[in-house]
Amino acid sequence: MTGVKEKLKVLIYVSGPYTDKTKESIEKNIENARNAGIRLSKKGYSVIIPHMNTAYFDEHNGQFIEDSKTELSGKFWLAQDFELLSRCDIVYVLKERHNQSNERSVGTDMEVRLAKELGIPIVHEVCDEKDKPLEDTLLLNHAENIIKTKKRNPAVCKFIDEIFRSSY
Repeated sequence: MTGVKEKLKVLIYVSGPYTDKTKESIEKNIENARNAGIRLSKKGYSVIIPHMNTAYFDEHNGQFIEDSKTELSGKFWLAQDFELLSRCDIVYVLKERHNQSNERSVGTDMEVRLAKELGIPIVHEVCDEKDKPLEDTLLLNHAENIIKTKKRNPAVCKFIDEIFRSSY
């Protein structure tokens, strides 16, 4: 069985809708991504959740800053997410849940396209009839292959060993 330190080598990007018509719907999208990230982290993987990285950055002092004239537009955040995704080993795509606008997530679709172009394995969340995520053997298979082949930077190894030896 693979140990936690080895599983940490696998960097998983959680892809799913963020924007929507209401603040409550956006919060639900963030919660869905966060929950997926927690499930993956509990399995020992390193996780990037862009929803959490920039949660509520589209709002400043109670005012929405989503404006094509500002540098901090949705295009900026999505481009930043593309940079993060390009450094990941697996893209984990959340199950499409109907949002307030009942539209597919353009950002998620673009993330999937980018992952395909970069050759990054894509794993789609699978849920039961009650919308509860199921164990995903495809994810586990991709992760095991990455663990076997990915070389970790020696400095990172040193710091990971140190943190696991310490009483931190």
